[in-house]
Amino acid sequence: MLRTAIVAVLSFALAAVMLVAPSVPGVPGADEEPAAAADLSKFDPSNIISDAVFFNSGTMTQGQIQNFLASKAASCSGVTCIKDYRQTTTSRAADSYCKAYTGASNELASAIIYKVSQACGINPRVLITTLQKEQGLITSGASTSSARWKIAMGYACPDTAACDTRYYGFANQVYSAARQFKVYAYSGYFTWFPVGKASSVQYHPNAACGSSRLTIKNKATAALYYYTPYQPNAAALAAGYGASSNSCAAYGNRNFYNYFTDWFGSTGGGNSSSGNGVTSHLIQATGQNEVYLVNGKTKFHVDSKANYNVLKSKLGAAQKVSVATVNGYTTSTKKATLVLRNGTGDDVVLIDNGQYHRFTSCAQVALWGTSCANAANAAPAALAKFGKGADVAPFVRTPSSSNVYWIKGNTTAYWTKNSQANSALNGGKAPYVATLPDARLKKLTVSSQRVLAPHSLVKTSGSSQLWYVNGLGSRHRVAHASVAAEHGASTTVTTVSDAELKPYKAGANLGLLVGCGGTEYVGSRGTLVPVGSAAKGGLPSAVTLDGLNCALTKKDTKKLTTATVFVQDTSNNRVYVPQSGQWRWSRNADMHATLNNGSAPRVLKVAGTTRTSVLATGPTAIVPGNLYKQDGDSIVYLVTDAKTRYRLPVWGMANDYGLARTSHLVAPSTLSAASYTKKDAGLFVRCGSTNYIMNGGKATKVQKVPAGFTPITLSSGFCSSITTSGSVSGRVFVKASGTGKVYELVNGKARWITTRAKLEKLNGGSWPTVLSIHADSLRVMPKGPNY
Repeated sequence: MLRTAIVAVLSFALAAVMLVAPSVPGVPGADEEPAAAADLSKFDPSNIISDAVFFNSGTMTQGQIQNFLASKAASCSGVTCIKDYRQTTTSRAADSYCKAYTGASNELASAIIYKVSQACGINPRVLITTLQKEQGLITSGASTSSARWKIAMGYACPDTAACDTRYYGFANQVYSAARQFKVYAYSGYFTWFPVGKASSVQYHPNAACGSSRLTIKNKATAALYYYTPYQPNAAALAAGYGASSNSCAAYGNRNFYNYFTDWFGSTGGGNSSSGNGVTSHLIQATGQNEVYLVNGKTKFHVDSKANYNVLKSKLGAAQKVSVATVNGYTTSTKKATLVLRNGTGDDVVLIDNGQYHRFTSCAQVALWGTSCANAANAAPAALAKFGKGADVAPFVRTPSSSNVYWIKGNTTAYWTKNSQANSALNGGKAPYVATLPDARLKKLTVSSQRVLAPHSLVKTSGSSQLWYVNGLGSRHRVAHASVAAEHGASTTVTTVSDAELKPYKAGANLGLLVGCGGTEYVGSRGTLVPVGSAAKGGLPSAVTLDGLNCALTKKDTKKLTTATVFVQDTSNNRVYVPQSGQWRWSRNADMHATLNNGSAPRVLKVAGTTRTSVLATGPTAIVPGNLYKQDGDSIVYLVTDAKTRYRLPVWGMANDYGLARTSHLVAPSTLSAASYTKKDAGLFVRCGSTNYIMNGGKATKVQKVPAGFTPITLSSGFCSSITTSGSVSGRVFVKASGTGKVYELVNGKARWITTRAKLEKLNGGSWPTVLSIHADSLRVMPKGPNY
């Protein structure tokens, strides 16, 4: 049958495509029918041949092509058979569709077919089949003519005009047609037979013969329709290889399917899932026991009947072929097992449970008693018949048992408790459990420990105590399931036996704080929040989680930047802060901000049962930088941080600190968290590593605290609330506000400097910086001798 010519005319600015009308489909086009009739009941017009088969150029060597051609036309009477046909070819440069073709003198047709297939990435079997269905050149004998060689592939031969002489010649035809197949598939110019969308395909060039809409399934089938744009009608299919009396019958694509399947096996398309494949299939020499998996030019011995049965289930039974055909393939030293390499790529896969599963490492492959290097190659198209399954995970069961084992480090097998354990050990996702031969499991160390799910809650039947499972070796008491839930663990409790729990060593109780990878977190509503620099106020120490547990947690990327940990109890919506091992209620937004150095804090939500399980609830929170009095006590206290308070000796000192002369009256229990130092507050304070003297409502930096004076340390929140002003680099001189007497603070006392001359002399000859403090603050200071 003659062929359509598609010529692409490209310019710098515009790509145009010219279509010459298709040729009229002829009669069957075969001078000799194949020995076996194809099963056209499996012909699917929307999936004539798969992409994997059509574009696989590795199915035949030149020698195999030559042998095949010789087998189909061993001798010709008075004319040249295709097995003997030779032509001097010209070189062709590489382009977007084909690699370079190096011309040679006096090349055999088999060499031309092979070299074109390699250059353009087209299955040589497709080219052979096209030569047959267009001009019958494969099986022609005496009827072969020079005219047929000129238009061997029917390329550039329109229905309405003579063939284009520019494409005359056997090699020219084979190369041009092969390249055009690639253009159809990948240029983007051909869109009227779109893959995956319904389009109308006629039964015959005569539009009156009708059409039907097909959803073409792949590029290869679309290419056949661009080359021969008609589908066989029912009459054509019923005729097999023959011609029908039906004037609307077209045979081109029917004949392509017939010849290909009869000569080479399945096209990978069709409406049946069975078939032998093309690039990888099973063969067996007549009269011999050995079965081989064929991949391209190489055969691999199938090493057992059990493995053969698995491969046969999708690839079909082994084809009975001649010994010469078997010997025509290169024999590999690798055995065809259920561990195969996917094509020539890096992926090695396991055939299991009717699918193929990718190994994630060569160490995994070794568990099955082989190696990546020894895996036989199977074509992707063949593996596709099994369907792609999940990747191989470190979980197996054997044919003799339903027990699931987790393989750790490819050396030790642990029997897992349940599917929850499997998912937890697999990063939270249900793993694929592969079948490992019993003999291979025995090669591993099988642990006697039953593995429980990390990051889960368990209990024994004889106790109500909840335990949080941490990795493979420890457990932690949990006062309430909600505590574990704050860290993202399920509240579902698994009952285990005492023997199953025993290998897990009891550790510290699980609280709100946990550690992962060197970072400390606080749990809140299933998310771990980095604690950062926030004060923990007596919260129980963090429990360090095993890496298995850490992998199952959800982590916030934003650290806490608050002064302390603020939590909101979801049962009463109150906000609490931990102070000296108790939860203290922060009454309102103003109090929150004061506790957080003046800004609104980030508040983490926790369940009420979590909060009360972790720490006891104390009285209202105390705020550093505030003055307090207790019921029944006349002492006014200055709280300097959440744990410490000093007696304020005089109200005037509040002025020097910039505090109002008022105090909060609270119950003794409120101040119990802040220990009373039994000391009076003084004017010298420390913020971080810097020392200050409080004076007149501000803080002045001092490079050196005078002897006999000890600064009191203020919390970071207290420090952030005070105003700093100026600095003193040497001796510290003060006076009472509104007076002229100047004192030096030295040796824990205030010494009056009686004259200006003495003051300037003490300051090295100049008038010093003199700080004004409240008269009461000066009054209560011990006095030293006057200067």
